[in-house]
Amino acid sequence: MIEIRQIQSFPVKFVKTNKTPFFLSLVILFLLLSNGGKAVHAQASTTFDSVEVLIKPDPVHSVVNVLMQIHLPEAPQNTADLSLRLPSGVALEMLAAIDADGAIAFLDYAIHPADDWQTIQFSSPAQTLLVSYQDPNLEQKGGLFQYHFVWPADHAVTHFSLAVQQPGDNTTLTLEPVLAPVAGQPSVFRDEWGPIEIGETIALTLQYEGPTTRVVEAASPVTANTAGRSAAPTGVVQWLLALGLVVIFLVGLYFAWSRQSQNANSEAFEGAVPSATPEKQVLFCHECGMRSKPGDTYCRSCGTELR
Repeated sequence: MIEIRQIQSFPVKFVKTNKTPFFLSLVILFLLLSNGGKAVHAQASTTFDSVEVLIKPDPVHSVVNVLMQIHLPEAPQNTADLSLRLPSGVALEMLAAIDADGAIAFLDYAIHPADDWQTIQFSSPAQTLLVSYQDPNLEQKGGLFQYHFVWPADHAVTHFSLAVQQPGDNTTLTLEPVLAPVAGQPSVFRDEWGPIEIGETIALTLQYEGPTTRVVEAASPVTANTAGRSAAPTGVVQWLLALGLVVIFLVGLYFAWSRQSQNANSEAFEGAVPSATPEKQVLFCHECGMRSKPGDTYCRSCGTELR
């Protein structure tokens, strides 16, 4: 069973050093799960003792990482000549063997493409194999990602297990067939199969919502039937127009009242001030006090010249 544990130190012997640290960590992960191996001899149709497959979707890079740990049967020979079919278009990142002492060695191999598959031919000096590849055949339909895994069944397998690790904290993962969650590892789902004969395939389909679940669409004109359309044209705007008319009416009423008030005050002021015109001026004699008429030059009573 494939588990995710904390990496511990162990003796490692490298034959090639041109691998990336990421895949080296994958080698270490499988090494923790392996039991070592003995030298074997096998053919392409050799029955595998066990095959453990771990599928890890990578939604960021839109690929799926597939890791395999294969245990070969014991045999008295020094090497095992093998072939393994992988989907066409995948990038083989690691093919390594682990010996009985726990040392790992990256293996040379030859690739023979054919239609939807490519055959990997190699020789193994040990009983345990580690295979890692990136599969770009991750289908995206809108905001959903879907991936199909198939074990090609070129080899009979005594014990076969398949596990899927949930991508990050994504909780939308669905599997067909359904796999059971692993105790203590809620993000890992796993199941086992009994002996698998040559020609008997194991298929799995996984699906989950990716980080970009919203597809940007071209903008369309807003109509009365547009979802989420605002009610502003028939509601808010009408209220604003009514409020504006009320304000205009009140302002006009104020100006009319103000002008009428100014006119009334002006008339009252003019009525309170005596006229200074000669025609309306009233004169009295400064000698006798007799009232004179407009236009008089001398007093009609005493004859004194009026001032």
